[in-house]
Amino acid sequence: MNALPTDSQERKTYPLYRGLFKYFPRALAAIAHHSWANNEKHNPGEPIHWSREKSSDHLDCLLRHVIEEDWEAVAWRALAHLELSLEDSELTPTRFHSPELTAHAQEIVDRYKERMGMEGNDE
Repeated sequence: MNALPTDSQERKTYPLYRGLFKYFPRALAAIAHHSWANNEKHNPGEPIHWSREKSSDHLDCLLRHVIEEDWEAVAWRALAHLELSLEDSELTPTRFHSPELTAHAQEIVDRYKERMGMEGNDE
């Protein structure tokens, strides 16, 4: 699956440089270095690559890194989890804002509120 839309107008809604790299250049550089350092640790002597089979507990690791205040590792694990989630669901970011998905999410929130006795409480 292509990471970006094939429609040229829609692709313009993914400003990777202006909307990501220019916002977070230091953070993205730190994550790239984290990828390199951990490739050296887990795959010494091999070209940099994501050994997906070596770790799949990204959320557990992410929270452990939060406790340790290892923010590069937190960001890397969050990106890994997001990438795998997008791959698994075969969604592109624009489909997250679909009316069907929004309605489904609202149904889940409403059921949760009902179970918790929070009906009518919009706080």
